[in-house]
Amino acid sequence: MTRLNERFEPALRWARILLSSLRPDLSSGRTPSFDLTFDMASVFEGWAAAICKRYLAGRVRRVRAQAHIGHLLHTDDGKDLVAQIPDVLIEPFEGPPIILDTKYKRFPGMKKADIGDLRQVYLYQALLRPHAPSARPRSSVLLYPGHSGMAQNDESAWLFDDPDRTDAVRLHVATIDIDGVGPAARRAAAERIAAICALPQALRARAG
Repeated sequence: MTRLNERFEPALRWARILLSSLRPDLSSGRTPSFDLTFDMASVFEGWAAAICKRYLAGRVRRVRAQAHIGHLLHTDDGKDLVAQIPDVLIEPFEGPPIILDTKYKRFPGMKKADIGDLRQVYLYQALLRPHAPSARPRSSVLLYPGHSGMAQNDESAWLFDDPDRTDAVRLHVATIDIDGVGPAARRAAAERIAAICALPQALRARAG
């Protein structure tokens, strides 16, 4: 390579890797390669939202991803600040909306759940309450990735002690298997989410 064509070096390096049938690996070797990283939190969130939208259709009124539900702060001059946007908002035909917030990290269990995550889902429900009043307890889910080699977890608790359970939030801290591929695995994932959210009836059959 010379100074005249050195700008093509990255493309040439990729071409050599492809023509040699090589692939990037975490172990060391003689061939320089590149980092290829993904924001797995966003990937997991998008996957869960797509599963809900495709496979819960007809079982709930609506599924919304990244739905704007309000603001945390309101200034004296009328400005709204810090928009609140849950990952997935599931609106059943009956009862209050269900918050589904994905967390791409190791499943902590209820006792070790991050306090910031707990406050976040409770804030979401507090913002929804005036717009969707209901006599039923509200539900929120913190969903973590799992795999086929581990038991699926689902722990639940009340976010605060309300003796009448008329204004309480039922929180589920659960895992979902993300190893599977294909329509059957996606339907199984949707069934898992439906079970956690206690949605009624069976899923409507849909092609992959």
